[in-house]
Amino acid sequence: PFFHDGMKEWSCCKQRSHDFSLFLEIPGCKTGKHTTEKPVLAKSVPKHPVA
Repeated sequence: PFFHDGMKEWSCCKQRSHDFSLFLEIPGCKTGKHTTEKPVLAKSVPKHPVA
């Protein structure tokens, strides 16, 4: 996070807030670029035993 002149923001995606409690509600980055979208997970293909 970046704090300057009363503004709080995520440096990775520029989500900003003047209110600290609202800033804390913005979900933070875990890996990669900060985003509020959920990642699309690939479906796993079950492996069948070869006879």
